[in-house]
Amino acid sequence: STPVGVVDMLPTLCAVAGTSPPKDRVIDGTDITPLLADKPFTRNTPLYWFFYRADPQLAMRDGDWMLIGRIDDPNEKRTHWLSAEDMPFIKSSAPTQFELYNLRQDREQRRDLAAVEDERRATMRAALLTLHADVVKEGDDWSEVIAGYVR
Repeated sequence: STPVGVVDMLPTLCAVAGTSPPKDRVIDGTDITPLLADKPFTRNTPLYWFFYRADPQLAMRDGDWMLIGRIDDPNEKRTHWLSAEDMPFIKSSAPTQFELYNLRQDREQRRDLAAVEDERRATMRAALLTLHADVVKEGDDWSEVIAGYVR
């Protein structure tokens, strides 16, 4: 019942191998070996998702809570091919609309609690904006690679 993500693989495999994750970069995931041994587990960083062509584009899960973020972009294409023209948008993207859900009480995410849980929304919004800014900053600019790719 505890959510995990692909980001948890590196720290978990490092723990299983008896080594530490690299120290020269930010590791967003958490070692989940305690979960595998049915022991208490504490996530260091909330789970975070960003796919600029989806709707919503961002999400962050922290415990039972999910914050959804949307980016205003009237020219956004709804395809799955990354193009060189997309990189400026990705690098400058910032969510402007937020929804908040308690997944324990509302798994289908039908009741937006952002207005009711204003303090929680504000705290999670700040965390999501920080995570997003870090990911965008750390992420490579694939423009040249993409421009040379021929399907």
